[in-house]
Amino acid sequence: MRRRSRAPKDSLDLLLDTMCNAFGGIVLIAILIALLIESPGDESRKNASSGKETLEVSRKARDLAELEAELRETAKRWEENKDLLELLQKRNQLAKMLSARQETEALSSVELNERLGKALELKSLTLTEISSQAAELAAVAAKIDEQKRLLEQLENQMKELVSSRTSETHPPKLRDASGGQYNLIVRYGELYPVANYEFRENGELYGVSENNASITWSEDAAIPIQGKGLKLGRDTETLKAILRGISNHNKLLKSQPSQRIYIVSFVYGDSFSLIDQLREIISEAGFIEDGWEPRLDGETLAFSSEGKRGRTD
Repeated sequence: MRRRSRAPKDSLDLLLDTMCNAFGGIVLIAILIALLIESPGDESRKNASSGKETLEVSRKARDLAELEAELRETAKRWEENKDLLELLQKRNQLAKMLSARQETEALSSVELNERLGKALELKSLTLTEISSQAAELAAVAAKIDEQKRLLEQLENQMKELVSSRTSETHPPKLRDASGGQYNLIVRYGELYPVANYEFRENGELYGVSENNASITWSEDAAIPIQGKGLKLGRDTETLKAILRGISNHNKLLKSQPSQRIYIVSFVYGDSFSLIDQLREIISEAGFIEDGWEPRLDGETLAFSSEGKRGRTD
């Protein structure tokens, strides 16, 4: 049997093998070339970026140095021209103030007239008020003069009364200090007993206390409360009851003069008209000796703790 020839097929296989190997080599070489090209490129870019950053830092350092130099120069100029700058600031302030004043003063004539009218009206009202007050002051001064005149009249009347009734203006037992003293303050047209006396039915005295109902006490000074005292006519019976107690006491002790009670009335200038009527009521009670002493309205009477002796502060 004849064998088939294989030469053409073997040649084709060899060609294909050669071509595949060549293509694989080409691909390998292309990959190597790409790798070789890529690596230097990245390094270049990195180097380029680093160079840019270096240049930027250098530029900023240069700008900073220039700014520092300008700042030093500005500070030097400020120090040299500080006074001038302060003057400029003051000038600006004065200019603002002047502008504000000009705006304030730039009022229309109508506004100025209105203000002037209000000022004149206020002046007229003020003058009227002053005139009214002057009239009131004049009236007060006239009242003061009248009061002074009345006071002088009262003082003269008191002097005349005292000089004409000298025998009556001495407490009956004051000279020999015999007996107990019952004090009455006569002021504001009222009677103010300095002490409250309490008697038993037989006339025995068993209690003495300060009168706090119609008298204000400042230590031992007695200050009558106007409107709280006894008024003749309205309170005559109350006064007579007090006098009956003193009279009964004196009757009980008629043989012991040093234990009896006498009355002294301290009469202020505004109540001289009451003295005659008061002494008449005391006389009607019987067995009571009495006297009176004139006092000026400005005086304050002070008494001992027992309310027996009066003195003037």
